[in-house]
Amino acid sequence: MIELLVVLALIGLIAGIALPRLWGQVTKAQQRQAVENIWSLTFSNIRAELRSGRAVALDADFVRQATAKREQLEQWQVEVPVAIVYRPHKVTTGGDIYLSDQEGASWLINISRLDGHVEIRQR
Repeated sequence: MIELLVVLALIGLIAGIALPRLWGQVTKAQQRQAVENIWSLTFSNIRAELRSGRAVALDADFVRQATAKREQLEQWQVEVPVAIVYRPHKVTTGGDIYLSDQEGASWLINISRLDGHVEIRQR
């Protein structure tokens, strides 16, 4: 009987340590998915503009307009310190897009200069 109590206590201890960490990983994955959705919608709008032969100045308003119809993305605040320019010949000035939500999560979308390689990471 005592062995059973010891086993139950160990299971409770392990669950008490593992579950909060697991929940944190789930939350981080959900945030990353939201940031990737924001970038996907934004880049779709960029491609549409580039197909028409126009250069695109990517700023916070451009990102907000691209994601305006998605309620789950409205909670994110967007900051683009310097407009990122995409040219029709697929060259970009590069730059950073800062995203933060109401819960305090802060993410960075970094667009590299010239080739436009995108890196998404938590700040």
